[in-house]
Amino acid sequence: MSYTVPPAAAAPRPRPGTVTAASYLLYVAAAVEVVSAIVAVSTIGAQRKAMEQAYANYPELKDAVPGITVGIGIGTAVFALLFAAAFVVLGILDGKGKNPARIVTWVLGGLAVCCFGGGLLVNASGSSGMFGGGNTTNAPDPAEVQRILNENLPSWYGPVRTALALLSLLSIIIAIILLAMPASNAYFRKPEPTFEPPTYPTVS
Repeated sequence: MSYTVPPAAAAPRPRPGTVTAASYLLYVAAAVEVVSAIVAVSTIGAQRKAMEQAYANYPELKDAVPGITVGIGIGTAVFALLFAAAFVVLGILDGKGKNPARIVTWVLGGLAVCCFGGGLLVNASGSSGMFGGGNTTNAPDPAEVQRILNENLPSWYGPVRTALALLSLLSIIIAIILLAMPASNAYFRKPEPTFEPPTYPTVS
């Protein structure tokens, strides 16, 4: 009687803590984006009301601007949910050692850092980024628009918006750094083929 001994299956590579932490941080960023979407949707009505008040004396814009404001709010929520879905998928694939996912994480993370960093700068300036015509006579002064917005938006809106942007920004930056660490590089590197000695039939 003879048989061939099959080669032993390769042992799974242990996942380093840097990759595990990066995956969890991407999940945190995804959760933050979901909350950001909820905040954006929950304040659409207040922002529309503010725009209606601010542009009440500007016939050419009083109908268009509130509608555009609603569109921006919905678009912001959708944008945040897309980011959230992407971060979840990338967190899963990064945890499995998929190098293409790590590359996409760096690219998407860089874009997210630019977006959230810009949002933080806008928040720090005390401006909502809404419409305003400056010194022109065809639109209200931006400072007046901001004042009306502040009166209509809940008091928690500004601090929560800033805190969410900061938390998401830090989570993504740290995740990007962790995925570039030497321990992570070794995990994402394809395992080198190992020599398997030939097997010979045994006779019993």
